[in-house]
Amino acid sequence: MFDKSNPSPIREALELVREIRVKVQGNAEDSVIRQLDEVIGKLEETCRTRQNRKANQKALELLGEAIKWLPTVIEFIELLQRHK
Repeated sequence: MFDKSNPSPIREALELVREIRVKVQGNAEDSVIRQLDEVIGKLEETCRTRQNRKANQKALELLGEAIKWLPTVIEFIELLQRHK
């Protein structure tokens, strides 16, 4: 996969989004999961190809879009946990 001995901000972001995806699996709307998957795919592509700044910027923009959903996802998970 990726060389974890030399982490980059993109790789660190990728790992964080992967962790978020695992934690929200089964508790989030399908659209949220699809967006996280899209972000993960773009970040993976960026890590593999190490494209120019424009590609890196696009990956970071997608990450920003995914992060916008986090408060809603967290609130939803907390709501589910309170009503168990």
